[in-house]
Amino acid sequence: MVTPAKRGKGKKVKTPKTELEDGVAYAITVLAQPAGQTCSVTNGSGTIATADVTDVSVACIDDVVAPPPVPMVPIPAMSEWALILLTMLLGLMVYANRRRLF
Repeated sequence: MVTPAKRGKGKKVKTPKTELEDGVAYAITVLAQPAGQTCSVTNGSGTIATADVTDVSVACIDDVVAPPPVPMVPIPAMSEWALILLTMLLGLMVYANRRRLF
C-alpha cells in the first residue's frame, strides 16, 4: 500500500484506498503545483513487488522571483557652454602657472 511518510506545511497527500497487487505498475505525480512553489517526485514510478513502496518522496521549493529591472538613467552630457568654460579655465590655469611649467 502507498502511504505518505510526512505531511508538510498543510499540504494534502492523496493515497489510494486499496492495495495494489504485485506486478502492477504505478506512477506518482504532482497533480497541481502549489502557488509559489515547484514540486518534484523522486522514485515515483515502478512496479509493485512483494513489499510496500516506501522510497517515494515529494520535494517542493519556493519559486524565485526576479527583482524588477532597474531603469536606465542617462548620463548627463556637458553642454557646449560648459565645455567652453572648462577649456577657458584650463587655459587660465596654464597661463597662471606658466613659469612653473616652462
